[in-house]
Amino acid sequence: MATIKFKVVPRKNPLNKIVKYYPQKLTYSNIGPNDVVDYAVQNSNIERSVIEQAMIGLEEAINNFLLNGHNIQFWPLGSFFTTITSRGASDPKEFKPSLIRKLRINFTPSPQLKKKCTRNMVNLEMVTEKNPVTDENESL
Repeated sequence: MATIKFKVVPRKNPLNKIVKYYPQKLTYSNIGPNDVVDYAVQNSNIERSVIEQAMIGLEEAINNFLLNGHNIQFWPLGSFFTTITSRGASDPKEFKPSLIRKLRINFTPSPQLKKKCTRNMVNLEMVTEKNPVTDENESL
């Protein structure tokens, strides 16, 4: 079973200034594309070059479909889709593309992935000051 470590940190409610303590996940390291390819090569009979080319092809396909307004069902991981953020106009006739501020890429995990990433599928270990580990923004 997998293990996720966390530390307990204080958080102040900005409305009433009451402090409560919450978990903050600790990150072991950042996993890059080469790490993913290495793992896939070690756990399959597929050559490294084939996996790398497949990843490049998938990235190009996902970019193309997203930038042309499609939602992507990427089984079994989940769905990729874009959203638009803009300033509003008081009348539809007054709306211009210049009011659009951002195009965001979003990901929603599939039900299968969510089932694999539940509280019951992982050991949670609280780290105290005596046993320091880096926080989410640092790596070991």
